[in-house]
Amino acid sequence: MPESTGDYSDIIIFSSSEDRILLEPLMDDLFSEYVNTPQIEMKYKIKYDESWNLNNHKKHNLIILANTNYPSDSTGDLLFTKFMDKYDMSDGLILLENLYAQDQLVFIFNGMDAIDYQDKMMIHRGWILEEINQFKYKMLKEAIFKNGKNHELSSKIKNKLDYSLDLQLDYKEIKIDSINSFAWVGRGYPYRWIAMYKDKKEAYSNFENSWKNFELNIEKYMNDVSISKYFKKNEKIKFKNNDVQILRGLYEHGASETGGPFFTYIFDVKGSNDLILIAGFVNNPGKDKLRLLDELEIIIRTINYGGN
Repeated sequence: MPESTGDYSDIIIFSSSEDRILLEPLMDDLFSEYVNTPQIEMKYKIKYDESWNLNNHKKHNLIILANTNYPSDSTGDLLFTKFMDKYDMSDGLILLENLYAQDQLVFIFNGMDAIDYQDKMMIHRGWILEEINQFKYKMLKEAIFKNGKNHELSSKIKNKLDYSLDLQLDYKEIKIDSINSFAWVGRGYPYRWIAMYKDKKEAYSNFENSWKNFELNIEKYMNDVSISKYFKKNEKIKFKNNDVQILRGLYEHGASETGGPFFTYIFDVKGSNDLILIAGFVNNPGKDKLRLLDELEIIIRTINYGGN
């Protein structure tokens, strides 16, 4: 089976021209998430094509076959019928892995009409996005570590701070301060930094306090970096069965008179009064930054601390 093709964030949606008129607004809404870096960058890059062109792109890594029974047509309906004869499509939605190529996801999504399609999308929206995001992270993780890992630097961080991250080979130490339990590593152009330190739980009881104390610590440890007041965003996710706060926003770097997007993961160290904060910073002026942010998030999600 051949390897799949396409960028990790590209999704091709195949449908008939009749169905596309009805389904395109629903699909655009499903994949509407964006990040301010500070320019708007879409998290998913969508391309539409006619159902009969599937064979021309069937090795693409992320494919959605979108169809409705009404209005009827001679392309999307025929394609859907072929899958219905082979797979259980009673729910109108199925996910197939490695259908035409290795490392591939194919969603087949059918509705009686646009209203039924919208109802099903409301039910399955979270699952669809979660499957796609997990797939994207898996593909990107394989890509960024394909040349190996910097075990020496990871071990040094582990010895100094008592937790570790997997780092790409070209990451270098900028500063490691074991007295203050702070480490700062990075790699060359386009610049990416990772800063990590510990703090006390009571200082981060809510997002307002988290932002206040995070900014104070960045000023303390990285005194030439300041956090912008624009595009601040708060998230809370489940990670390894634990709740993790995430702060997202923009920063400015005085020495270079530039800046970019950043995020901070706040990990709870069970059985202690400590939190581990790990921040990723991207600087790539005038160019896309979202992939670089995603790469940093993958690295930070390799964290190994305590029993995690």
